[in-house]
Amino acid sequence: MVKEELSDLQWEWEAKKDSWVRYDKASNEELNNNFEVSVVALKIEESDLEVDRMNMRQKNRTTGFERSVRCCIEEADGSRYAWEWQDEKRRWRSYPPNVVRQLESAHTSNESVVNVVIAERAYTIDLSSMEQKNDTSNVEKKVRRVASVAESAMVATPAPSAVRTRSMAKRKVEDDTEATTSKAPAKSQKAAAAKRSAKRTKLEDDDDEDQENEPRNT
Repeated sequence: MVKEELSDLQWEWEAKKDSWVRYDKASNEELNNNFEVSVVALKIEESDLEVDRMNMRQKNRTTGFERSVRCCIEEADGSRYAWEWQDEKRRWRSYPPNVVRQLESAHTSNESVVNVVIAERAYTIDLSSMEQKNDTSNVEKKVRRVASVAESAMVATPAPSAVRTRSMAKRKVEDDTEATTSKAPAKSQKAAAAKRSAKRTKLEDDDDEDQENEPRNT
């Protein structure tokens, strides 16, 4: 039943700051399923992932690396919109899916105020001023509804797996070692040439000094 209510959500992961990629169809269906569980396990190519739909984070279970995720409302014309709030570091964070649905419904109905609960904390969101207020602390944060321009999962360049990353690092070390080895003779020759030049200069200086110390004919 929850799945049917939220089936119009398109999930995305953040490749780099403010650059988003849509999950593939199968992963998106998994993320829109069984909202009684907050964490969903995904297998994408070689990566074992888990997505926390409450904190809106994706974690690689092998490397521990984390990314932000967000869910967008997909409209009939195919356009997608995300609802986000701004944290203390001025980074935009996605609301969890149930709140995204509430906010979009209120926006469509031209409601100005929405009361939501996130992680057992109550908030009042003013859609006129686009501000969120914590009902307990009165701390306010900015809110925005932003159009998604995320890349398709089919055209996005996947992040290297842990195995590929280690292989690439090893290859780079080998290449650097080979380059250093190939340059070593040239460096040795250059050092030897510099040493010979310094020796010649010293000999010439000694000759000049000897000439200056010779008795002059008067």
